[in-house]
Amino acid sequence: MGIQYWKQDGIPVAELTGPEKRIVDAPSALELAMTARHEAGASALLVDKAAVAEDFFILSTGLAGEILEKFIQYRIKMAVYGDFSCYTSKPLRDFIYESNHGSDFSLPRAGRGAPASAADGWKRVRKDDRGGTYLPGLFASEEPELVEKKRRAHRLSQKYNETFEDDAEVREAILRELLGELGKACMLGPVRFHYGCHTRVGNHCFMNFNFTVQDDAL
Repeated sequence: MGIQYWKQDGIPVAELTGPEKRIVDAPSALELAMTARHEAGASALLVDKAAVAEDFFILSTGLAGEILEKFIQYRIKMAVYGDFSCYTSKPLRDFIYESNHGSDFSLPRAGRGAPASAADGWKRVRKDDRGGTYLPGLFASEEPELVEKKRRAHRLSQKYNETFEDDAEVREAILRELLGELGKACMLGPVRFHYGCHTRVGNHCFMNFNFTVQDDAL
């Protein structure tokens, strides 16, 4: 048991297999992630559920939240794969659902009741929440995909700012195309988003004139 390194589409991947429990607290998880980054340049981890302490799946212990906070801070993506059907806790099931709809951490489920595999985990860390490609490592704004996202957001921001307040339907349509999520009954003045797709706006949100969002997070 240990860390296995391989490449998929030229991208370094680190996979941690069981059965020994290697992730037992936040420091041990971060140490493994830093080892993977140092040895192989990998910022995406695939982790066999067997290698994770059971306390991780008992949300009241706070272990899952502590580890995820560290990983987000150091820009590390992780997918824990395995069989989660044994868990009946509603908070945990909700946590799994929300994680699998995000872009930083996931607990993938395979089809037809089978346990998820490393391949399922790879599909998750390979995608961001808008379906784009995830490239591990430090943020690089010159990546062609990010350049196109940024230009698109700038065009849509300008298009929105050229509308009038009584163009409610047109303005809403532009915002739904621009943003990752838009709630109900929102009112936005002239705005400028750097990427747009990384921003979620809730219900009844008011943004004043010249509201600027530097939403570079992936």
